[in-house]
This record gives sequence, C-alpha cells and structure tokens, in this order.
Amino acid sequence: MRKGFLSAIFLGLLVLGAVGLIFSDWHGMFQNGYSKTDVATVDGTPIKIAEFNSRVTNILRQQQIPAAAAYQMGLINNILTSEIFDILVKKDAATLGVRVEDRIIAEQIKNLITPYKTDKVSDKDALKKFLETQGMSEKQLVAALRDDMTSKILKSTISSASYVPDALISSIQSYRGMTKNIEVAFIPNSSIAVKAAPSDKDLEAYYAERTVDFMNPESRDVTVAILDTSKIAKPTISDADIKASYDENKDKFAVAASVDVEQSLIDDEAKAKAVADAVKGGKSMSDAVKQITGDAKLYQGKNNFSKDGLPSEIATPVFAAKAGDVIGPVKSALGFHVIKLVAFKEASTASFDSVKDKIRKELEDEKSGNAVYDVTSAIEDRLANGETYESLTKEYPLTVTTLKSLHRDTKADKTGTFEDKDFQKILTKAYSLKDSTPSEMSDFSANKLYSIRTDKISPAVAKPFAEVKSEILKDWTADKQEQDNLLSAQKRVDDLVAGKINFDTLKPTTINNLSRTGNASLAKDVTERFMSAEKGKFMLAVSREKGGIYIGRVTAVTLPKDVKIDDASRKSIEGNIADAGYMAYMESLQTKYPVTINDALLARTYGKAQSDSE
Repeated sequence: MRKGFLSAIFLGLLVLGAVGLIFSDWHGMFQNGYSKTDVATVDGTPIKIAEFNSRVTNILRQQQIPAAAAYQMGLINNILTSEIFDILVKKDAATLGVRVEDRIIAEQIKNLITPYKTDKVSDKDALKKFLETQGMSEKQLVAALRDDMTSKILKSTISSASYVPDALISSIQSYRGMTKNIEVAFIPNSSIAVKAAPSDKDLEAYYAERTVDFMNPESRDVTVAILDTSKIAKPTISDADIKASYDENKDKFAVAASVDVEQSLIDDEAKAKAVADAVKGGKSMSDAVKQITGDAKLYQGKNNFSKDGLPSEIATPVFAAKAGDVIGPVKSALGFHVIKLVAFKEASTASFDSVKDKIRKELEDEKSGNAVYDVTSAIEDRLANGETYESLTKEYPLTVTTLKSLHRDTKADKTGTFEDKDFQKILTKAYSLKDSTPSEMSDFSANKLYSIRTDKISPAVAKPFAEVKSEILKDWTADKQEQDNLLSAQKRVDDLVAGKINFDTLKPTTINNLSRTGNASLAKDVTERFMSAEKGKFMLAVSREKGGIYIGRVTAVTLPKDVKIDDASRKSIEGNIADAGYMAYMESLQTKYPVTINDALLARTYGKAQSDSE
C-alpha cells in the first residue's frame, strides 16, 4: 500500500491545478491483501464480487466495452475505487455526525416521482412505480439519497477554500511565471530518406493491418419527428383545485419546530469557553471570536435548524434552551461549538395564502406534464402498432424531416434544420438503433421532443486496394519516416550525452524567455516538456503538431522577482489548495478505515483475455 502519495504531488498540484489527473491512480493506495469471495473490504464492510460484477456489467454494457478490455484499460479499478470512496465517506460522515434532515430527503423523493404522477396516480403509486423501475425498495432509496447528499455536504465543507498566505501565493506565482532559455534542433519526419521502396506485397500487408483506415464509413438515412409540446392544450387550474390540494396535503406544509442560532466552531476548548463567557457577558459573538481567536472565519454566522438537522449532542441542549441562552462549548467530531439561541420557532402549518401560488405552479406543472405524457405515450403506442410519423401529423403537432447519408462523424446538419447540439443528439440516437423501429420520444428542450426512425443502413465497406494504393504508399512512407527519425534522434541524444558528437553539428536555434504559455518558434505540444526539463540535460520531444522531433536542452532558468497577486490568481490557487485538502482528506480515510483489495480475484474475473494473450 502506497503512503504519502498526495503529499509527494502537492506542490505540482498547486502549480498546475491538475486535481482531476490524480484520481485515476488512487487504486494503488489500497492494494494490500484479499479474501476469497470479496473483491474488497472497507473497514470490515465487504464488497461482494457478485454485487460488484452486476454494477460493472451494467456500466460496461452502456459503454459497449468488453470486460477484459476494461480491465486492461484500468476501468475496472476506477469503478472499484469509486465504490470504495463512497463507503469511506459514508462511514466518516456517520462518525462526524453529519446528517441530512428527513424533510429534505422527502422533498428530493417528491421531485424524483413527479414524472410518474397523473390525475389518476397518487404519490404512493407513483413512488411504487419509480421503485419498480429502479429495482429498489423504499428503504434502499432513502438510504441511497441520504448517503449521496451527506457525502456532498461533507465534500463541500472540506473543499471550501482556506486562507492562503501571500508568501505562498507569491512563490507559486513565481514558479508559474518561470521562463527558460533553450537550444533546440528540429528534425522533420519528412526529411528522413526511406532507403528502399516498399513492394506491393509490403503495401498489401500494411493495408491488411490498417483496413479500418481505408473504409467507406457506414451511413444512415433517418426520419426525425419533432413534437412541439407548447401546442398541446394547457390545463386550467381553479382556486377550488388549489384549496383541495392544500387540504389533502396539509402534512406536506407542516413546518417542524426549529431554532435560529448564532454559532462558532473552534478547535481549542479553552478559547471556545472564553468566547462563550464573553457572549454571556454581552459581547457579540462575531467580535468575541475575532478578539479571542484572531480568526473571524471561525464565526459561522446565523442559521436555522430543525432538531433532526443537528447532531444529537448539539440538538439536545439547544432545543432544551430558551431564547438568549448561550450553549457550550459542546464537543463534536468537528470541534467545539459555541451556540447562542436567537429564537425558537414552534412547529406549525404554513397558511393557505402563503403557499397557494406555489401549489398553483405545482398543479400547473403536474397537469401540463401529464398532458405531455399522455400525448407522447399515445404517439409511442401508435408507432409501436405500425402507424407512421407522416400519418400522425394530422392529429398531433409533429414536424417530420428526412436526413440522408449520415456518418458517425458528421459534424452538422447540411439542411440547416437543426441546431448543432440537437443534431448531435439525432446522430447519437440514429446510431444506437438496430432496425427501423421508431425510437422513444426524447427531449430536445422543454418544449420539443423528438423520435427517430432509421430508413436505410449502408454498412461500412473497405475501399479496394487498387483504389487507395497511392494513399497507402503515402501513409506507409510517413510511418517509416517517423519510426526511423525516432531511432535516429534517440541515438543522437545518447551520443550528445556521451560527448561523442557536438550539438553545434545539428545547427540548433536559441529560444529565449520560453514560458508555459508557449513561443511561436516552438510547437505547443512540446512546450510543457521543455518547461519541465532539467537545466543542461539533452532530451528529445516528439511533436505530432509539427510532424517531427526536437532535440534540445535548457540553458538558463529565470524566476520573476516582483510578483503581483491579483484576485484571479488568488482564487485559482485557493481553489487548488481546497481541492488538495479534500484529496488529502480522502487519503487519510484509507488509514483511518482499513481497506484491502483482492487483486487476484479481479484478475481471474476480468483479466482472462489478458492472461491468455500472455
């Protein structure tokens, strides 16, 4: 198991902001032991191979990637790592007392089941239908939502930007503003002479290996039907409808008892007690925190909480207090809380007048959604029974358009009918269809739905060898030149390092003040390689952009002396440090909660093709 991985790349993270690049390698931190039937264990919690494989199968089926290929690409490891982190954060959130209120989860569930509700379908039946489509129980849904929302709260809290000293920002800015002087010689691939021309047999073999590069691509003719939902009749909501909904759902408008509080979170108990005493003596909490701790950010401000929105060790004394009382310090996993109860709000039910506009909007949205759902269901049913788009235009606000000879990489609609983003949806959908059966209705926008029918599929066909012989010769020659150039360049670098040849024989040019933003005299795709190179060391850099190889060395390195710190730079660096803090937190979890991974089981289950090939 690797230790200290994140600390080793911390400075590079701050300089380059490369947070997203790190996660792909985190799997290595956990490799340490295994059991026979568990693909991994997280603090004693097993991840069973059967359950894990089910999730892997669903993901790979959607991506259309074979399991063995996914294993070799590292995708299986990424899926497992993601699952491990989900469990780690869930465990730590429970330890820290982070909890999402039941009312928030209820609101989330309500949003999820909205598409399943109609005049004839109650909330309960809509929830049942939703659970059936997801293959889960109500208990599992609540647990999943609570875990997801809790994890997001925890991540948001830990990732919040911290104070960064100007000295550190200045150092990082100085590093980012570094410039280098370099000497480089460029050898284009096209300058390499191919000693022997290929025979037809050589070209035919090259063609056979790369037939996919010489194909007439698959094309499809499709018909697209667009449903304009804005032309579907709008429902009318009466005042009586609104009142009836209010009376039927009064529990929905219940407001739990809550408290308005001021709060500070301090890591030192003595300072927390001093703050509490100062507030009891009449000092404002914000002033007390700033004066005693020197850090105004420890004052959390004013918030409103219901009882189930607070950890029990805090909720109990707070809800037993009266307005004006100062509670604490109260210790939790996050530190020492000092709380002033500003006001206590009794449980109540929102008045009809205060929520009637909201109810009207909800009913309008619900009934409009039901009307659209009824129309789309009717269209899909009739299409499934053999009717055509063209015949349905007489009854529904459908517009029908035919698009011919669409390739997978077609960039835009030549007819000008569709916007680029909509056209790409059409293209993706068109190539997901196996036959001429019309697709289900999908969204273009809030007021436009579409369905696609494949009218003709012209499969990809390899171009005859004779037709593309000249193109094959050109590609063969370019590949040969690139290979020979790389071998020659590597030998030259070795000879330069060994002192066998003089760099001047390559006629190098000098580029002064090269920065990370680049220089017109140097290809962009090799700039970072030279900016990361050691001074005085010969190196080569392959440029796809220029079609050749640079051989060069850094001759001088300059760091700026006077660095100005602007708001954009500060925010960028603070954001990177916040992300680094979250990553460091995640790394600490694998020490706090033991993690083991059964690599042998992963290899047996997913690495068969790889093993066979070896």
